[in-house]
Amino acid sequence: MPKHSPLYLLFLLLSVQLPAQDLPELSPEALYHNDSLWNMTLENPPLAVPYGKQLLSRALKERNIEWCADISARLSVAYDLLGYKDSAAYFALRALPVYETLEDLADMAFVYNGLGLIYYSQKQYPLAISYHKRSLDTEIQLKNLEGVASSMVNLGICYAYLDSTERTIRYYLQADSIYRNNGMEQMRSGALSNLLNMYLRLKEYDRARTIMNELKKLPPKGLELPEDRIMQLNLEASLLLNTGQPQAALALHRKATALAEQFRMREKMRECYEKLAENHARLQRYDSAYHYLFKSTGIGDSLYNVQLAAQVNDLSLQYETEKKDRALAELRVRNLQDIQKQRLQDEELREKKLQIYILGLLIFIASGTVLALAYIVRTNRRNNRLLQEKNRLIEENLQHREILLGEVHHRVKNNLQLVVSILQLQARSLDDEKVRSVLDDCIHRIHTMGRIHRQLYTGDNPETVAIRPFIQEIAEVLGENGKPGAPVRFESDIEALQLPLEYAVPLGLIINELLTNAAKYAFDDNTAGTIGVSLHRDGEQLRLSVYDNGKGMDPGSTGDSFGFRLIGSMVRQIGAEWNTGYSGGTRHIFFIPFTGQFKTT
Repeated sequence: MPKHSPLYLLFLLLSVQLPAQDLPELSPEALYHNDSLWNMTLENPPLAVPYGKQLLSRALKERNIEWCADISARLSVAYDLLGYKDSAAYFALRALPVYETLEDLADMAFVYNGLGLIYYSQKQYPLAISYHKRSLDTEIQLKNLEGVASSMVNLGICYAYLDSTERTIRYYLQADSIYRNNGMEQMRSGALSNLLNMYLRLKEYDRARTIMNELKKLPPKGLELPEDRIMQLNLEASLLLNTGQPQAALALHRKATALAEQFRMREKMRECYEKLAENHARLQRYDSAYHYLFKSTGIGDSLYNVQLAAQVNDLSLQYETEKKDRALAELRVRNLQDIQKQRLQDEELREKKLQIYILGLLIFIASGTVLALAYIVRTNRRNNRLLQEKNRLIEENLQHREILLGEVHHRVKNNLQLVVSILQLQARSLDDEKVRSVLDDCIHRIHTMGRIHRQLYTGDNPETVAIRPFIQEIAEVLGENGKPGAPVRFESDIEALQLPLEYAVPLGLIINELLTNAAKYAFDDNTAGTIGVSLHRDGEQLRLSVYDNGKGMDPGSTGDSFGFRLIGSMVRQIGAEWNTGYSGGTRHIFFIPFTGQFKTT
């Protein structure tokens, strides 16, 4: 690859973000050998980060683009283990274009898998699935059975969150079969642990207990990493908790939490705190449950604040660098003026020997010209400095406003997640299925509003929502939660628009209610059908359509429904017109007047 290619310049930009650090001395072999850095990444990620950055600085100076990619991939893993997901994605996406250009299939598969894990942890499940499928396809090309099985486990994890039970279990069993039939017993822990977790969710405790016994028989190497040990402790504790042994479960949850805190794995710490909150709630120790729930939420806030501080530091560094560059430029201009002035004086002395009177006139003209030029240059320079300072202040104010607005949306999303967690704790303690169903509906509605605020603080504009991925995510999640056994297909036709918050929230709640209602009631068991949603501009208004080709509904059956009363409230809020048809299924059409300017993504 050419040294001055765009990829190389991209890596060169990383050097401004790698300040020197005082680190314990290591031998050159230990510091500059990739295997040593990889071992440090897995065993001690907090130490691997500064050494990895120091190693990346060395690679940048030597202009070794492949080396830069390898170190960036390892830094991505270290940040992922520490819970800094944005930094992990940043370094992985710098390594990936290099591996793809070099057609390095093994490293491509490694980075695809890492990005899938990162986006899974950020709950971007469709994106995580797409990267894990790329990893699976690449491992199949390489005929790497261990990599194929690992990718299957990760796909199963993603589909488990989307409640695709049959697909999830199939991936776990296929992965375990590959490990077992190819002499990789020590690798089975990942597949078995996730299969155990799935059986716990399904409340099939006998099967879960069988899997736990198999896990305990595995060779120790399969559980040598801290995160594997934490996962097994939490799973064993969950099994005890759900089979009526909450006190024994609490002891195991505490061991898992101590390990996560020892290795400063912030994502695992948050997961352990959530487990402890659930455990204490089962023991009716609600003060302790809320305490750990708040600790879990606090980790998320601290991670976001750390990233915010890093952005502010980067802006300060950029400002100081620009100020030094301006000072050097002004010094070069002054030096050039001094040289020109000296040349002019030499010329004047030579002319003086020839004609004294003409020389006097030339000196007068030249002096006047120099003074005028100097005045013009000084005036322009002063005006340019004032203009640059005004532009800098405007840019800083805009960036500060966007950062503050993004933090507001982030905290709103976290508060909504806290409400969801409290409702889920309450729902688990109730025996009345009807009340639990009402709470589940409330949780889905709050999730919908949380997705909107996540879009606002992760997107390019903190004031508008990209409506197409937002609606598609609602449809995909509700599709996986549809009636078991019903082969229902979801379709969407959504224009790529950016909508402000006052339109996105009502539209999201309307679509969530109608899709949920269609998924539950439009089709009988084992009946095929289609549920769809479309959204387009129609002149100076928006046209929203939600439809199905199911068995239809009684027009008079929705009057007392809370969901339809909620839809009516949202329709009035945005001044929309709502029409419903019942021929060949059910179709709801909304015409929404839009007073703003349409923007496309």
